[in-house]
Amino acid sequence: GAVLEMEDRREQPVEGDAGHSLDNEMQKTDRQVSHLEYLKEQAKVQRRIAEEEKQSVERAKQLAEQEKEAAEQDRKALEEDKRATEKLRADLEQQRQELDRLREQSKKDRDFLEQTRQKIDEENMDRLRLRRQVEDEKKATVALKKQEENEKIEAERLRSVADEERKASKRLRKDAEKEKEQAEWDRKQAE
Repeated sequence: GAVLEMEDRREQPVEGDAGHSLDNEMQKTDRQVSHLEYLKEQAKVQRRIAEEEKQSVERAKQLAEQEKEAAEQDRKALEEDKRATEKLRADLEQQRQELDRLREQSKKDRDFLEQTRQKIDEENMDRLRLRRQVEDEKKATVALKKQEENEKIEAERLRSVADEERKASKRLRKDAEKEKEQAEWDRKQAE
C-alpha cells in the first residue's frame, strides 16, 4: 500500500499535458490490476498453508502429549497467517478503492480532453469566420478602388469634353465678331 501511494504521488498528472497524463493513468491502472491478481494468488497460497498447518497440529496432538509445545507454536503460526490473510484482505480493499479513484480520474481526464477538443474546434471556426470576413472586406476595398478609378476616368473625360466645348464656343464668338466687323465695314462702304 505504501509503495503504491508513493508511486501515486510520483505520477500525479501534469497540468497542460492531459493526453500524456491519461496514458500514465491507464498504464498505472494496468499495473494495479496485475498487482491485485498477484495478491489474490498469495491469499490462496496462505489459505492452503493454514489448512496444512491445522492438519499438522491435529496429527501432533494425536501422536503424543509431549508434542503439545510444538502444537502451540503451530497454533501461533496459524494466528499469524490469519492476521496476514486479514491484512491481505484489507490491502485488496484498498487497491479496489484506488482502482475506483483511478477510473474516476480517467473519466475526468477524458471529459477534460473532450471539452478542450470542442474549444479548439470553436476557436478554429471563429478564425475561419474572421478570415472570410477579412477576405470579403479586401474584395469590397478592391471593388471600391476600381469604382473610384472609373469615376476619376469619367470625370477626366467630362473635363475634356467641357474643354472642347469651351474652345468651340470661343471660336464661334470670334467668328461672330469677325462677321459683325465685316457687316459694319460693308455698311460704311455702302454709305
